[in-house]
Amino acid sequence: MDYLSIRLWIGLWTSVYLFVFVAFNVASLVRYITRFTQEIFATLISTYFIYKAFKNVVYIGKMFPLKTGYSKPVVPLCICDLPAPVNFTIINEDQCQSLNGISVPPGCSYTPPFYVPNIFLMSIILFIGTFGCILLLREVKNTPFFPSKVRTCISDFSVLIAVVIMTALDNYVGIHTPKLEVPQTFKPTWSGRDWIIPLFGHNPWWSAIFSMLPALLLTVLIFMDQEITAVIVNRKENKLKKGSGYHLDLFVLAILIAICSVLGLPWFVAATVLSITHVNSLKCLSKCSAPGEKPRFLGVREQRMTHFCVCVLICLSIFLTNVLQFIPMPILYGVFLFMGVNSLKGIQFFDRILLMFMPEKYQ
Repeated sequence: MDYLSIRLWIGLWTSVYLFVFVAFNVASLVRYITRFTQEIFATLISTYFIYKAFKNVVYIGKMFPLKTGYSKPVVPLCICDLPAPVNFTIINEDQCQSLNGISVPPGCSYTPPFYVPNIFLMSIILFIGTFGCILLLREVKNTPFFPSKVRTCISDFSVLIAVVIMTALDNYVGIHTPKLEVPQTFKPTWSGRDWIIPLFGHNPWWSAIFSMLPALLLTVLIFMDQEITAVIVNRKENKLKKGSGYHLDLFVLAILIAICSVLGLPWFVAATVLSITHVNSLKCLSKCSAPGEKPRFLGVREQRMTHFCVCVLICLSIFLTNVLQFIPMPILYGVFLFMGVNSLKGIQFFDRILLMFMPEKYQ
């Protein structure tokens, strides 16, 4: 059965279910979502970001093992043993066999072994360096250096500055670390599909009815993910002044899922870690405080400009493929690690875990 056609029907049925949820005000059930559920969910997603960042770096170590010393080539070069002398340059196994020859010794190679410097070691440096650089730049606003506007600007754009610095370091050193793979043309990445997904393809007609059951499971997952994230963002500790839109969010989400299903794009849903990180980046603290007193939290800058700019920059990224392809993947893993760690701040469940390792007088 064609996966994309099945996925199309699952997405369409999910969109229908979400419209039904909106019509019957099912989003009102969010009042039963307790703080424990919110923080367990947020902690799970944040921990997964941290785990995935380390896992990807370890995978680089498996692909490019760390060399602790000089090693001689273990793969000998091939010699083509021919039945009769010929004046011919042999560069691969197929050419040797076409002349009725045999490649000796067994397990040999016609090309010399390609050795690279310690890619894994450089990847670790970029990974830890990016994470540490972001943390360092974010604390610039609490230092007496530079004017206040400059400190605030450096702190707000700490992630971008860290990515630029570490990318420049990688290009200066010249080690071939894994880079971000971006397509050079604006088209589906799989050549076997079109822009519009067919309704059935090679699938039977009953596949549309069969998709109703998995769509129901997906609807529950999307509903919980969306609403729990919205509850976390709208909690009273953030001191938001504008009202929430749980029903409107589901309505917009239903439309987007239908469009993404037809085009074969990933389904949209509110991202917990990204949402928490965005709220943290917009928090306002008091400027004037007594010596030794921590700045007071005043509220969140509620505006639409950051969302609009993010969407515009994502659209413009298709014209920056020649630049994005120079960004090493370990740098992005360092950004993911920062996002996971930063989103744990303010979660009472995580703070109470940390209390277990603190002396009583500091609790």
